[in-house]
Amino acid sequence: MKALISLTLVGLLAINLAHAENFTRANAEKAKDIITAALDAHGGDAMLEDLQTLRIRHETINYSVDQSRGTEPPWDKSSANGVDAIDLDNSIFVTRAVNNGGGFVGETATIINAEDSRQINFRAGTVAKIAEPDYATASGPFVRVTPALLLRTLNDRIANAHYLGET
Repeated sequence: MKALISLTLVGLLAINLAHAENFTRANAEKAKDIITAALDAHGGDAMLEDLQTLRIRHETINYSVDQSRGTEPPWDKSSANGVDAIDLDNSIFVTRAVNNGGGFVGETATIINAEDSRQINFRAGTVAKIAEPDYATASGPFVRVTPALLLRTLNDRIANAHYLGET
């Protein structure tokens, strides 16, 4: 009886492993199909590979829900505008922004360029060298919200992509 139960359990385990392998393979293939379709929609792999520099001017308004001076709407709001630029070949990232909210106006910039990395506060008139600049961390948020750059990253890592469902 123990032998029969053991054989049954081994068989069920083998079936589950085979199913999991097929499920994982299907998810990886679906992820690759989605990435390939998105690349095609953006002009193809070669076009995105030719993209080496990008500059985006932005304007934002932030509504301070649950962080306002008042406890009910209308919420405090702050505005910002600036420029983000990236040079993929040379791993340089620059961001500059003017922020205005709560009676405060600030203007800052960050330059990530290896040993020449700096943090600039235009309002205070200060420049500080960044001791341990990290290009990937500093540019990451910009890359993740810029479709062409996100697609480049996805394509570079397509071998590790897995489809986890729709959002």
